[in-house]
Amino acid sequence: MPTLDSIAPLNLSGKALVLYTANLESNGYGNDVYAKTRTVLKSDVLDQILSKSPAFIVIDSYGIGGHGGEHQMFDKRCEQYGCFVIENITLTRPVAEQLAQLDITIDKTSQSSGKRVDVKGILKH
Repeated sequence: MPTLDSIAPLNLSGKALVLYTANLESNGYGNDVYAKTRTVLKSDVLDQILSKSPAFIVIDSYGIGGHGGEHQMFDKRCEQYGCFVIENITLTRPVAEQLAQLDITIDKTSQSSGKRVDVKGILKH
């Protein structure tokens, strides 16, 4: 997970920050190993990310906060800044290393707070 120093030089304004953890790729989805693999941001790092005005934080794991209350609190903090968390994306190391851009489509017809999102990666040439 990123540190304050790794976030400092980034220009995230209006962009998506992609966090590749290898959790989904290595452990599969929804099992005990996946759930117990710690892939959460530190609160001060989240603050620094949000100060840079990203539109999205995209992660290949269960979220950016620990399970339960922290998970919900971090998501709500992001929403207060106009930033939305997209979790559980399928992402491999080779794709993560070649990502140039994301095409994000949100199902706005759903009444659920957890919306279905299609994320397509556009790779560097």
